[in-house]
Amino acid sequence: MASKKLNATSIGRNSAARAATPSIPLLTDEGIEPIRPIQLQPVESSVYQLLYELNAGFENVIRHFAALEQVEYLWDDNLNATRNLICRVQAEVNFHVLEPISERELSNSTWYDRLCLEWEKQIEDPDDVLIEAERIKQERGLSESKGAKKPAG
Repeated sequence: MASKKLNATSIGRNSAARAATPSIPLLTDEGIEPIRPIQLQPVESSVYQLLYELNAGFENVIRHFAALEQVEYLWDDNLNATRNLICRVQAEVNFHVLEPISERELSNSTWYDRLCLEWEKQIEDPDDVLIEAERIKQERGLSESKGAKKPAG
């Protein structure tokens, strides 16, 4: 059986890709963790494919354990404990793999959010500012009138 090889880069906490990106602190006060600038950190689709295949493999092994447990003379507490151990390993692997992926995706989301906001500012209608100011003025008027209507008690 031929094995497939996907071109996935390392995504771990100590990967060379992360080390190549300098983390320039914006805040350096003592006791406050430095905030790094938001940057684009793509996650290749091959990483998601690898995670899918890994979980499909775990599910396959777990299904085989369930089938073995159906054979009366094979089932015992050790077989059940081993299946539970495999389920725990699957959950731990997913947790540790998804943590850096989530960090990267959050960074990417913020990156594109900033780009979208910049674009919205470029195409913003100057009259929208006047409409927004009128809306705020009306809200303040309503909140002031509500405050004046409170009964004295």
